[in-house]
Amino acid sequence: MTAPASLCEPCVILVFGATGDLARRKIFPALLALHRRGFLHARTPVVAVSRRPTSVADLLAGLQPEDGGGDAQALHAFAASVRCIVFDHTEATLPAFVAAVDDVARERGAGAARAVYFALPADAFEPTAALLVKGGLFQGDGWRRLCFEKPFGHDLASARELNAKITRHFDESSIYRIDHYLGKELVRNLMVMRFANPLFGQIWNREFIDHVQVTIAETLGVEGRAGYYEKAGAVRDMLQNHLMQVLALAAMEPPKALDADSVRDAMVEVVRQLVPPSDGDFVLGQFAPGEAGGRPVPGYRAEPGVHPASDTETFVAVRACIDNPRWQGVPFYLRTGKRMGRRLAEANIVLRAQPGTLFRADRAVEGEPGPNVISIRIQPYEGISVEFTVKAPGEGLRLETAVMEHCHHCVYGLDTVEAYEILLHEFLAGDQTLFTRWDFVEASWRWVDAITAARDGQAAAFPNYAAGTSGPAQVEGLLGGGRDWIVSRDILS
Repeated sequence: MTAPASLCEPCVILVFGATGDLARRKIFPALLALHRRGFLHARTPVVAVSRRPTSVADLLAGLQPEDGGGDAQALHAFAASVRCIVFDHTEATLPAFVAAVDDVARERGAGAARAVYFALPADAFEPTAALLVKGGLFQGDGWRRLCFEKPFGHDLASARELNAKITRHFDESSIYRIDHYLGKELVRNLMVMRFANPLFGQIWNREFIDHVQVTIAETLGVEGRAGYYEKAGAVRDMLQNHLMQVLALAAMEPPKALDADSVRDAMVEVVRQLVPPSDGDFVLGQFAPGEAGGRPVPGYRAEPGVHPASDTETFVAVRACIDNPRWQGVPFYLRTGKRMGRRLAEANIVLRAQPGTLFRADRAVEGEPGPNVISIRIQPYEGISVEFTVKAPGEGLRLETAVMEHCHHCVYGLDTVEAYEILLHEFLAGDQTLFTRWDFVEASWRWVDAITAARDGQAAAFPNYAAGTSGPAQVEGLLGGGRDWIVSRDILS
């Protein structure tokens, strides 16, 4: 992985969809942060491309600092590097657009390198890329890189079609498929925790681990994205990408090296070894009216833009099994949902109980040894904890669960680097380690499509959980073997 303090070489950064929500909330704040920290070259311009006219002031209005100190100076300097260009994505206006970009490159001395970020709907990826090639935007000796947001397709067939079209113009080394979960600090910490610590690494297998749970729970509803979500649902929106990435990092074999191909080889092998799920391996749900944050909220079908009889799932839990020697017989439970009772993202590794443990057999012991659980909290309270059994103070032998805690923000502060800042830096530096390779996309869609196919034969009894709860009641039966869903403790310190 590129050293985090490296200065990115001069290039032209083009952000398509510059006036959209993603660009305003994530991309421009990340670029400003990179500029402030000295990672953007002084000769690198940022070209904001939009269909309708906008100004640099309007584009960066949400980034205005509250005080007039150093942040204001940094924003002013960053704004000086931003140019706004209108482009309606037609051949008629293509020559003028390419000429305008070339003029910006000459003005700043940026050279021929181009970094293009598509903050656009997926169906606009390939037509826009093809248009840019046709217009000669990528002519010259400089490198070219294209960054695509998820989702990359909506099933295996559409993903293959999209990839075939894009790779007519660009090879895999130029394509960066972004999944912002790979930029989150605690997701990136999974590899370090596993492979840098014998304490964890030596027990990371079927002999010691009973099962693994990965949970991403959201308290929000659709939030104005019904047009997208009605087509996607929880399976396509979250399971095929975020949950699969965490699963792959948690389960992969040690990579041969830390280079991009070695890490991604190890990750894709996990997904290829997943046993196709059947209709008994997953539970789908859709939220009904309930409460969120102490206030009443409507059900999914009453959200603006949602069909009143929609059968789109807002919740999915699935039992995943990996067919290899390390994980034979160890289930991985993945779940995600909207309008849940609590916002969190975490991976919980539950260790096997010791056979014939002394403290279960002795009648003088009060209480039962609880399971040892290793928790990796991705959000909101980032950290790593280990739950284990101890003796409570006082007479007799009473057992309690204790927690050893690494509180990430307690050590490093609340203002650690955002995921998009990490990923944009790696994109500009040409490091693909944290970006999804095509074979991973293909393998994950193949597995997820099995759920979609099995789901088609089921009647959707929606809605089946109230907003503000932990999902459908049927999800409890998915675990089996006397297991319970783990929710790590809130760490507020």
